[in-house]
Amino acid sequence: MVDTWRRTGFARVLVVEHARTHPLPPGGRKKAFGETLVTVYRR
Repeated sequence: MVDTWRRTGFARVLVVEHARTHPLPPGGRKKAFGETLVTVYRR
């Protein structure tokens, strides 16, 4: 999803909820909620 968002620009902000163990591409700001991370990417 992050790669598609970067290529197409379908929104100014992308928010991804994911497990701490799930790596995402660099460039987002991460916020931890227990075992969950929320990563916010902005243009």
